[in-house]
Amino acid sequence: MFERREYTSHFALRTSALRHFGTSHNAGVSLLELIAALFVFTIGLLGSLKMYDVTIDKVRAMREADIAVCALQNEMETMRAMPFESLTERAGAPFVSHTPDMDQLVQVTPTVDVRPYGDPVLALREVRASVRWRGDNGRVIEKTLATLIGKREAGGT
Repeated sequence: MFERREYTSHFALRTSALRHFGTSHNAGVSLLELIAALFVFTIGLLGSLKMYDVTIDKVRAMREADIAVCALQNEMETMRAMPFESLTERAGAPFVSHTPDMDQLVQVTPTVDVRPYGDPVLALREVRASVRWRGDNGRVIEKTLATLIGKREAGGT
């Protein structure tokens, strides 16, 4: 008589196939994938922390150099403001001026050298100021500034 046929729709087949793949061994994240992802994340995190550490060291070194240069400029301005006769010859003398931030430098040694320059008739003095200190890892850092100071004639500029 009548033959009974079952018709399955295309939608039913797709749903059935998705259910089959969804319950298979590909359903979740494997332990190996999880370990690989954690490894990549850890390497990125450690790289970021190292970059942060290097940046802090560079900022500290720049701050120390800035303190030294300010101290040198302050000393030069002090020496220029002094009467020419007080610029006597000296080597390795301490700074005449005081820079408050210099105590932030480790084992700081500020020195000033004053010596005659060129022909005595010109009345010139070479002034050389140096700041030496220990930076990170114990390395010695030195900044030096030099200038010539001449005797001003009475009534001259």
